[in-house]
Amino acid sequence: MVLAPLLLECERVLTRAERLAASSALVEVVAAALHDVAASAEWVRLDYLWRPQLRDADDEVVVETAVNGRADILATFNLGDLAAAAARFGVRALRPINLLRLAET
Repeated sequence: MVLAPLLLECERVLTRAERLAASSALVEVVAAALHDVAASAEWVRLDYLWRPQLRDADDEVVVETAVNGRADILATFNLGDLAAAAARFGVRALRPINLLRLAET
């Protein structure tokens, strides 16, 4: 199952000093949010690994989870690295704010 590696990658990125400063969040808030995600997330089994697709090996699990989870959309701040790889598998990558705007319509 892939949830643990994906959550670890999210934690690594979200607890970077610049991310915490930009969001005014605390490490404890990030940890609590990720705990809530883990409690309600749908587990995705990785049937295939299509590596390498990306420059950053740590980002591979993000695309793999989207593809194996049959996602239509991947919400990410990292469009520069993830959008093209996701598109190769028919997954649309959007910034989180654009996903929220899409959900409002």
